[in-house]
Amino acid sequence: CSSMKHPNIVPIYEVYSQAATHFIAMEFIEGRDLREFIRIRKRLDPLVATKLMIGVSSGLDHAFENGISHRDIKMSNVLVSSRGQVKIVDFGLAGVDNNLSDEALAKLAKQRTIDYAGLERATGVRKDDSRSDIFFVGCMYYHLLSGRPPLVETRDRIQRLSRTRFQGIPPVLDIAPELPMSAAIVVNKAMEFDPEKRYQTPGELATDLQNVFKRLKKNSPGSDTSLTVPGETTSDEGLDEDGRPRTVMIVEADVNMQNVFREQLKRKGYRVLVTNDPERAISRFSDDPNVADLVLFSTGTLGQVALEAFNEAGRSPSIKNVPSVLLLDERHRDWQSQAEAEPHRAVLMMPVTLRQLREVLVKLFASQVS
Repeated sequence: CSSMKHPNIVPIYEVYSQAATHFIAMEFIEGRDLREFIRIRKRLDPLVATKLMIGVSSGLDHAFENGISHRDIKMSNVLVSSRGQVKIVDFGLAGVDNNLSDEALAKLAKQRTIDYAGLERATGVRKDDSRSDIFFVGCMYYHLLSGRPPLVETRDRIQRLSRTRFQGIPPVLDIAPELPMSAAIVVNKAMEFDPEKRYQTPGELATDLQNVFKRLKKNSPGSDTSLTVPGETTSDEGLDEDGRPRTVMIVEADVNMQNVFREQLKRKGYRVLVTNDPERAISRFSDDPNVADLVLFSTGTLGQVALEAFNEAGRSPSIKNVPSVLLLDERHRDWQSQAEAEPHRAVLMMPVTLRQLREVLVKLFASQVS
């Protein structure tokens, strides 16, 4: 899975095992998962729901082209980043031995994965059939559009594996008759019980979703497709000229300071990414030049490493034009002469108030525009 590079899939940077120690290092996504998102919003506008599912199906199609099915696609494994981008995480069952019994799979996997075992048993498909992923994408689309999950919730394992559970799903228009017909048609096809009548690849599903989105957008010009949750921001200071939140990347190792930056800037409408690794911060711009609109390097805990990273950023082709701030701790005042500042790259000395910091951010964004 670490070989997959796609904007809708959370990248894996490292896989490590030694004796009983195992870990996977992945990109940190600032945002929330779709389960939390729908818990707050209850139900989504068809445009927003369709936009989300385009991202999910596009990511799954990339995996499909690389011979990988997800096998555990569900609300909690779909993240919505602070930039409003869909990110699929946890291809945890992609490499599971296909010869495992349903019982072994149920013990190995999370509870929801029993749904996959039940669907695969009922429809007679192999355990890595990507059309099972498509069925559960359809289930998510159904839930987002109607505000209600299509599968009966139960902890009884026998009921979860029952064939009738998948065949007895009421049509989405019975639950939400006011839904656009184009969206309902996609839901119905994605959730066809017969795999041969379903979309055969995630790419086919993505294409139809894109057509639905264009049709809905044409019929509802000016509709809001924002993926933020009401109450998340209290100011438009952090918005750009098009009304989109600017993203500030904070490079700081102290957890308390990270939280201060995150909470205070979010209140002013900014989206905030946080990392304690200066080199990782710079390398992320090579992967995605638009990952952030400004980078703040703090020497408080990182010391000279932050100063060197600030200077390196000013020379690196992928980030040199991105507004940057070097925040020098009081102990590091002597380093000011070593910092390579420019009109869009500022050096601030501590102590500094958050208001002063925000004023500098606004000036840097203005200098970049001009």
